[in-house]
Amino acid sequence: MAGVLEALFPEESFACTDELYADSAIEFIRGNTAIDTSDPASMPAGAKIFVRKYIGLMQRDPAVASESIGGLSHSYRSEDTDAAIRALAYALLKDFGYRGGVRFGQPRSKWGCV
Repeated sequence: MAGVLEALFPEESFACTDELYADSAIEFIRGNTAIDTSDPASMPAGAKIFVRKYIGLMQRDPAVASESIGGLSHSYRSEDTDAAIRALAYALLKDFGYRGGVRFGQPRSKWGCV
């Protein structure tokens, strides 16, 4: 799905990795919501914002907790990327069928046997 970012934000230029992250965000939307992703430019605003924010989350270095440049300092929350993506998706995509946060685990019996 080459050109997702160009379709969503035609006035900007992006790196190759950004385009791959955008493709990944579109796959997430396609697999977890009822949004039609065949034409990214016609997706709802929440989905477009999700793509943009998803790229930012994926670009973040998990080993960096804060940065300082000159007199400007910025601290990052230490949540993992997966949790941040799920929270972002819930905030922006819940009206389109996203019901994230579901996790599956191995059930245990009442008697301690698996």
